[in-house]
Amino acid sequence: GNPAGPATASPGNIASLPATERLQWVLESRGADRVSTLLDLLDADPMANVRAAAAEALAAGPLNQDARDRIGNALRRETHPHVQIAMLDALAHGNGGNGALALDFLQRPGVRSEVKSLAQHTLGNWEHPLRL
Repeated sequence: GNPAGPATASPGNIASLPATERLQWVLESRGADRVSTLLDLLDADPMANVRAAAAEALAAGPLNQDARDRIGNALRRETHPHVQIAMLDALAHGNGGNGALALDFLQRPGVRSEVKSLAQHTLGNWEHPLRL
């Protein structure tokens, strides 16, 4: 693809694209608005695989406090276990991490045991391992 991502996708129109094109945008985009658009997808995309891919992409890059707060807020609403794990990983590894948000989420009632188990495994290499 081109350096800004797929030709048919831009941060302004991504929500109107089919899920496969949104996913392709997440995987290929490199533009200046990338983090903001990834956070928008994480907040509102109806497809779990797109939200998970957005969270995984966010985990790889530097995140400011606002971005970590938005991920934390999205995590509180997220119900899909795979997306929850990807968000927890983004919180723990995104430039400085925010283990407090991740730990707060994992200690809430109703968090599925497989999410806690996978989070422990995923976050086990983090510099401040979470104790569940």
